[in-house]
Amino acid sequence: MEKIKIALCQFIVTDNKIKNVDNAVKYINEASRNEANIVMLPEMFNCPYSNKKFYEYSESKEESYTLNRLSETVKKNNIYLI
Repeated sequence: MEKIKIALCQFIVTDNKIKNVDNAVKYINEASRNEANIVMLPEMFNCPYSNKKFYEYSESKEESYTLNRLSETVKKNNIYLI
């Protein structure tokens, strides 16, 4: 039976989306270096946890900084991301 290693990431979220996504990428890379196959990010990892921030931090699928950075990172590390 093959083993699966799961990494759960938790970090402080700021009001700077770029910094938050960069933090997520940093933790995904670290988890991959530690041989994780699946990495789980916190809920609302790229914006402050506030209903008022949903619209301000939203992105279209076609032009999503968050999705593009995470997709690149997942492919580079050959892992699954939740």
